[in-house]
Amino acid sequence: MKNAIIVFLFSIASSVAFGQSDAISKFFPDIDSDENVTRVSISSKMFEMFMHVEPESEEERELLETISDLQGMRIITKENMQDGMAYYRKALKKPSAEYEELLSVSQPDENFTFFVKEVNGDIHEVFMIFGDSESIVLMSIRGLINLQELSRLSRQMNIEGMKYLDQIDDEKN
Repeated sequence: MKNAIIVFLFSIASSVAFGQSDAISKFFPDIDSDENVTRVSISSKMFEMFMHVEPESEEERELLETISDLQGMRIITKENMQDGMAYYRKALKKPSAEYEELLSVSQPDENFTFFVKEVNGDIHEVFMIFGDSESIVLMSIRGLINLQELSRLSRQMNIEGMKYLDQIDDEKN
C-alpha cells in the first residue's frame, strides 16, 4: 500500500512538473541544454515580487497589471551560428498541434513566428521563434495572457520582435 501511495504521488508530481513546461523544454532540448547560448529566465516568484511595488504612474500600474497573471518567461539566444535561418526553418516544424501559429513576419534578413497555446479559449503561452543568418532566439511567456496587454508590456520594455503583436486582431483575447 505504501508503495502504491508513493507511485501515485510521484505520478501526480510528474504530471504537474510536465504540465508546467514550456515550448522550449518540449521541442528544443538540444538548444536548451547547449552551453553556448544565452539564457534569461524569469520565474513566477519574480513576477510575484513586482506585485509588491507601489506604482508611481498609470503606466507602471498597467505594467504591474499585465505581469500579475504571468507565470514565467524564458528567452534563449544562440549567436554566431553558421546558418541561423536553417535552424529557424527546422524549428518552425517542431511545435505540435497544441500550438497555433498566430503571426509570421518574413523579411529578407530576419524572420519571426509567434505561436499561442490556448486552453478553453484562454491563452496560456506565447511562444516566439526568431531567426536570422547568424542567430536564433526562442522566447516563451507563460501564464494567463492578454495579447493587447502583452503588446503594451513589450513596447514599454522594448522587447525585440514583440512589436509585431500590435498587428494581431483583438479576436484572440
